[in-house]
Formats: sequence, C-alpha cells, structure tokens
Amino acid sequence: MLDGLFKSGEIPQALSFLHTMEDEGFIPDIVTYGTLINGLCRDGEHEVARDLFNELPSKGLQPTIQIYTTIAGSLCQEGSVEEAKVLVVKMEESGCPPNSCTYNVVIQSLLRINELSEAIPFLEEMCERGLSANVTTMSLLLDQMQGQHGNDMLMKTIQKVDPKYIQTRNSNAAQELDD
Repeated sequence: MLDGLFKSGEIPQALSFLHTMEDEGFIPDIVTYGTLINGLCRDGEHEVARDLFNELPSKGLQPTIQIYTTIAGSLCQEGSVEEAKVLVVKMEESGCPPNSCTYNVVIQSLLRINELSEAIPFLEEMCERGLSANVTTMSLLLDQMQGQHGNDMLMKTIQKVDPKYIQTRNSNAAQELDD
C-alpha cells in the first residue's frame, strides 16, 4: 500500500499511514521503513527520508543494505558525497558491509565531480572485497582515464577493476602498430 501511495505521488498520505499504524499499535518493520525511505528519496524528500533513517536505531531496527544504499544515493544526489563516504564506514561498523551497489553509487558520484583521488581508494576496496564495478562506473572511470594520460595510479586501478580492459587496450595498440 505504501509503495502505491508513493507511486501515485501521495507522500503526505504515505507518512500519515505510517503514523496511523503506530497510533493503532502496529509496529512497522524494517521492510515498511525501507519502502518509506525509498519512496521519499525517489520523490526528492531526502531530508524526511534521512530523518526516518536516523530514527531506526531508536526503534530497535537495523537498516538493511538496501536502505543504507538508498540513503548513500540520496546524500550523493544532494551533493553530500563526504557524508555518503562516512555512511559507508558506519555501515561496516554496524555489521552491514557495503555491497557493489553501495560502492558504485559513491564512486560514480566522486567521478562525476572529478574527485578521482577520492574514488580510487573506494574502487580498490571494492575490488579487494571481490566486488565489481558496474558499466556506468567503468564508463566514468574510462572517461577520467582519457583526460589523464600517463596517470599510472589510474591505470593500475583500472587494471585491478577490469584486467580484461587493459589486455584488450594493449592488444588493440599492438595491432595499430602492425597496421
């Protein structure tokens, strides 16, 4: 029902429904809060979503990885990439290690604001955990590479993230020399 209210743009009704549930003695679970937080972020109500997120511990609820990732994305959309980075650390500390979606959200935001030196440690950490960059992250990373010829740190990171790319690139360069 909550998701339907958000999809039809009825944000106040969705929040009212939550309060009615609580007033009637129903205790919303983490799935309910996740639906609310996701809907609020999707509708641009980032501050309200973060307020609900911040209330979760006082309600005895542990955010899921999806909720953390939604909030990280919200922070990035609002230009608070530093806060999103801090949130990733808090995830780890709370026993909810970030997944590839979480890393990709933060890395993409850093790359979009040309903070390559900030993105590289996240890329390396993601790879060390056996997680992968998605297509968008790789595209942004390769865009950075084109603008930074000769950046050894960037080349080493790309090799860690996608070793096949470097092999393909070197093969193509060798073919061009042969032609």
